[in-house]
Amino acid sequence: MAHSRSLKLQQLEDRLTPTSAQLVALDFDPSRSASGDFNGDGFMDFVTSSKAGEPTKLTIFYGGIPDKTDTVTDVFESSYLGGARVAAGDLDGDGKAEIAVAADLGGSGRVVVLSYSLNPTIAIFPPPPPTFGYNPVASFYGIEDNNFRGGSSVAIADISGDGRADLLVGAGFGGGPRVAIYEGKSVTQANPARVINDFFAIPDLAFRGGVSIDAGDVDGDGRADLIVGPGFGGGQRARVLSGVDIAANKAATAAPLADFFLGGTDGGNRLGLIVSYEAPYDSNPFGGFTLFAYSTKLIEGKLTIAGGVGFVGRDFPKAPGVVPDLDERAFVQ
Repeated sequence: MAHSRSLKLQQLEDRLTPTSAQLVALDFDPSRSASGDFNGDGFMDFVTSSKAGEPTKLTIFYGGIPDKTDTVTDVFESSYLGGARVAAGDLDGDGKAEIAVAADLGGSGRVVVLSYSLNPTIAIFPPPPPTFGYNPVASFYGIEDNNFRGGSSVAIADISGDGRADLLVGAGFGGGPRVAIYEGKSVTQANPARVINDFFAIPDLAFRGGVSIDAGDVDGDGRADLIVGPGFGGGQRARVLSGVDIAANKAATAAPLADFFLGGTDGGNRLGLIVSYEAPYDSNPFGGFTLFAYSTKLIEGKLTIAGGVGFVGRDFPKAPGVVPDLDERAFVQ
């Protein structure tokens, strides 16, 4: 691995990186959970969505009220059993995080945005006491194809650089590696406006496995960057695209901040990746990301997810390059 010495790439601690011989079946998918201060009390809350095989349900746990949970069950029609993906962030600038919910496989490219607010007053007299709940403030096709049924992935981060969070939507299985980015405030005003034109985040125009996306400041420049991995049918290739380049409409032409195969080479696995942004920790100014890989190992007839492999640092390889293998626990300088 002579090439890896120049990457200045660091894997996170071992608890996130089981070896390839120790792939672990996890009953979660990081794209099905998110955190944010939903009720505005200054504490971080947590939302998780149901998985495929059951009606869509969101469960919200409150950091400031440990014994309280809320559930939301009417995001999509009750007949839809494909699971959902979620993201959280303050789209409208009111100091509270919204929850973006996207259907998974079998669902359309519709995205529903929920905000914690007063429920509408029931038209009876005398009116009941007002209650708070999660109300839809947006519902639209993030992937504009009414016939598409591959679902989508979502992320919330400031890509435009205007100080407000934007909504990112990636096409699901059956779609190309297409990403759409919407200005956050316009989304909550029921008038979604694109930050830039849609683009393919993976340079394979023929690929139709969709993408997994997340976003955050990876390179420490104060602007969110896009992290992307291919969906089912794609290799275990991760890419990070600069938010500055994206906002300048150069996402398809500028050199990526990172572009490499998990394990250093294309091992022939075509099950794709799930990506997850990791915020900076300790005094490190750089964010990072964790890659979750589907395993070919079956448990009860289902694909399993390998424990995440985390990366943080800068000077990532800018062409499909070499990174430490899963069983290497070392700083790479």
